[in-house]
Amino acid sequence: MSIPNKVNLQESKTTLAGNKLVVCDSPIGKLGLSICYDVRFPEMYVMLVQDMGAEILLMPSAFTVPTGKAHWHALLRGE
Repeated sequence: MSIPNKVNLQESKTTLAGNKLVVCDSPIGKLGLSICYDVRFPEMYVMLVQDMGAEILLMPSAFTVPTGKAHWHALLRGE
C-alpha cells in the first residue's frame, strides 16, 4: 500500500502467510489468532469459536489513518 508523500507499507517483506487456524491459551482465555485481512472470511471465525474454542478473537491490523478510515469501520460493520 502506498500513499505518495505519506506512507509506503509492504507487509509482505516481513510477514508470511499462515496455513492453519490457531487458538492458544492465555491468562485471560483462549485466543483465536487472525489478521485484519481475515475479517473478510466470517466462516473462519465461526470455526475458531465453535470448533476450536476461542473465547477472544484477535485481528491486529497495519491500517494507517487514511486506510483505516476507508476500510476498517466498513469491514467490521459488514460482518
